[in-house]
Amino acid sequence: MGPVAGSGVGTGSGSGMNVGSGSGSVKDPGRNMSSVAKVEVLTDDDDEIFEFAPAGDQTGDAGKSDSSGSSRAADGRNGGGPGDAANGPGSDDDDVMDFSVGEVDPEYTHSVIKKLLLLGVSVKDGLAFCADSEALYIDMLREFVQAHDAKKADLVSFYESEDMKEYGVRIHALKSNSKTLGIMDMSKLAEELEGYARSGDIENVKKHHETFTEVYDRKADNVANALGINR
Repeated sequence: MGPVAGSGVGTGSGSGMNVGSGSGSVKDPGRNMSSVAKVEVLTDDDDEIFEFAPAGDQTGDAGKSDSSGSSRAADGRNGGGPGDAANGPGSDDDDVMDFSVGEVDPEYTHSVIKKLLLLGVSVKDGLAFCADSEALYIDMLREFVQAHDAKKADLVSFYESEDMKEYGVRIHALKSNSKTLGIMDMSKLAEELEGYARSGDIENVKKHHETFTEVYDRKADNVANALGINR
């Protein structure tokens, strides 16, 4: 899995900001929003490519801006091919994370990182996928927490209907998202479940599904506590 492509993270000044979360916003101290970006995990069967471009970026290799000002990152081909988000196996809207990127107060950031390290999160890997941008990493962590309930409900729905194809798509997205954040133990569990789902092994999915959802709940709670926000 490659690191982030693209460059530039918006910065600002002052204290306090509202961070978009899809259905609402969260107030966080020490952050000032200056740009809105779309981050997308592009996937294929063997690899996940996480690329980032700030809003309005016009560089052809890093991303392709749409009319709304959001950037849809491409894997170096500007669309098409097995790694393209629209066409690649296992790709769907659950692989796309929208959020605001702004400057993060250094003291707050270091406090969050320290807590994550104590929880066993591989912060080094997470930052590598974010081009070493602490602001982007913090926002991705926030999105992980805020998207938890909807993504879990979606996964459980397909588990209960025994739709292994759609279950596999959802667990693949969670595998990619958690790996991108450096939450490697959750990503590994998701990878195992994905293998069972893809092969139609319902019995092993049933055997491990509950364990995975418990881990997912715990990780979301831990990250929320580290960030100082509610889940």
